[in-house]
Amino acid sequence: MAAKIGMLDLETVPNEGYVWGLFRQNMAIGQMTASGRIIMWAGKIWREPGVVMMDEIADGYEAMIKGLHEYIQSCDIIVAHNGDKFDMRWANAEFARMGLEPPDPAKTVDTLKVSRKNFAFPSHKLDYLAQEFGLGAKLSTGGFELWTGWIAQEQAAINKMRSYCKHDVVLLERLYKYLRPWITNHPNMGAWLDPERPTCPTCGSTKVNKKGTETTNSGTYQRYRCQSCRSPLRSKYLETSVEARRNMLRSSR
Repeated sequence: MAAKIGMLDLETVPNEGYVWGLFRQNMAIGQMTASGRIIMWAGKIWREPGVVMMDEIADGYEAMIKGLHEYIQSCDIIVAHNGDKFDMRWANAEFARMGLEPPDPAKTVDTLKVSRKNFAFPSHKLDYLAQEFGLGAKLSTGGFELWTGWIAQEQAAINKMRSYCKHDVVLLERLYKYLRPWITNHPNMGAWLDPERPTCPTCGSTKVNKKGTETTNSGTYQRYRCQSCRSPLRSKYLETSVEARRNMLRSSR
C-alpha cells in the first residue's frame, strides 16, 4: 500500500493583551488577555480531489482540534511549508492543551527547508516560490484587518479567511510536486510498497533508468533517474567487489 501523503496548512490568531507602547515592548504574562490559537486548518491528500477544512466558528474549537489530530494521525507523511517549526508545533501545543495524546509520529516534508537548502532565492516564502515557478500565487489577505475581522466574527472576514486557507493548501500541493526532485531526504516511498523492482524513494515509481555510476571514497554505486518525478537516485549497494575494496587504502591521519 502506498504512503498516504497529506498537505497541511494552519491559520492562527495572535496573542492579545495590554502594552504601553508600540516599539520594543515586552508583555508580561499578567498583561495577556488571550493567547494565540489555531482558528482553522486545511488538508489535502496528495493527488486526491477536494480539500478538507475545519474552523472554530463552523465546527467549534474542540471538534476542530480533534479533527486536526485525526487528520495527522491518518497520514503517513505530512507536507507543510515551514511545517516543522510552525504547523506541527502549533498542532502539538493545541493537542497538549486539550489533553490529547501525541499522534503517531508521521514523517514530515518541510518545503521551506527544501527551498532554503537548495536555492539562493531572495525569499523562500510560499507565495514567492509559487510565483517564481509559475504555480500561481497566494490570495491577498488585505492586511491585519482580516485577523481582527475574524476575531470580531465579521462574515466577510470569515469567508475570506476560509478561501485564503483553502487556496494555500492547494498551492502547497503544487509546490510539493514541483520540488520533489530536489528533496534529498524524502521519506522512502519504497518502504510502504515492499517493491520487487528498483523503486524511486521520492515518488514510489518503478520507472527508473540506469544513468551512469557515482564513485565515492567507499567505491562505485549505480546511478538512476526516476522517469516519473525526475529525481536523481543512487543504489544503496556498492558495485565495487569486496576484493577491490580490501585493496582500497586510506590515510590513517
